[in-house]
Amino acid sequence: MLTEKLSYQASHDPLTQLINRNEFDRRLERAVWSAQKKGYEHALCYLDLDQFKVVNDTCSHMAGDELLRQISAQLTKILREKDTLARIGGDEFAIIMEHCSLEQAECVTKKIHQLVEQFQFQWEDKSFRVGVSIGLVIIKHASLGPETYLKQADMACYLAKDAGRNRTHIYNDDDQALIQHHGEMNWIARINQALEEDSFCLYAQSIIPLSGNGGEHYEILVRKRNNDEIILPGAFMPAAERFQLSPKIDRWVISKVFDYFNNHPERLKSLSICSINLSGLSLNDPGLCAFIEQKLQHSKLPASKVCFEITETATIANFKHGDTFYCQLKSTRL
Repeated sequence: MLTEKLSYQASHDPLTQLINRNEFDRRLERAVWSAQKKGYEHALCYLDLDQFKVVNDTCSHMAGDELLRQISAQLTKILREKDTLARIGGDEFAIIMEHCSLEQAECVTKKIHQLVEQFQFQWEDKSFRVGVSIGLVIIKHASLGPETYLKQADMACYLAKDAGRNRTHIYNDDDQALIQHHGEMNWIARINQALEEDSFCLYAQSIIPLSGNGGEHYEILVRKRNNDEIILPGAFMPAAERFQLSPKIDRWVISKVFDYFNNHPERLKSLSICSINLSGLSLNDPGLCAFIEQKLQHSKLPASKVCFEITETATIANFKHGDTFYCQLKSTRL
């Protein structure tokens, strides 16, 4: 009895009583082996609950735990006995459906969506409805390892969320959305490396008035150096925006602009305005105004000669934060 109990505890999640990550990995490895050696076809699903954080933040982690228990029990009812349902993360689940075609797997995911949509979670006086995003991949006779299949299902789940949540995305090597996601993911490390190694660079674009002579007006543009190649922001800024790295780039640009004028005070006499573009995400950076104020305090560049530009679209999308940022920056008297 003790041996059986210890064996059960070693292979099951204590909260939901589902298969745990270690046992899931073992079963996935077995499924991949049977596909490669015997030509069997299996389906792998990666599930991520939508709006789970709302329950945790609104009620408590106890409520979140209870939601996971109830959802787990519901999912178990619609799966075959030979299917493996596992909890592999906080609100993340995975399903291995052995000897299952793509068409059969799609039918199961539709049932899962219907079940979760109809499920209503009650906690004290509050009621919640959640959704589920699912990434689906077929395990076939190929030389891919278990980790690769799980990563593919995870990426497909990410695309399901990105497309609007509460849906299933089927992994396909030729998927353009997936190819774009791969490219953006590769940029994360490259952007962080560029910030660490100081391999971004700035260009000053002259803005010349049609009439009059009001001094020099420049718009500051950021580029990335790659050996002898100069990479335009259209290549890396979409990824920087998507993965919240653009505020770091904005701070780098601001620092470099102020450093430049500290080291070249002679340029200040002819300077009228220096315009710096900011990402919409920077409006949500609570410390940005203090950062700019500190730079102004230790700089020879007057506040009257600096202009921060934010697109109308970004301002409208972040109106409350944009208004706060504007008021704080306007109140700076240096």
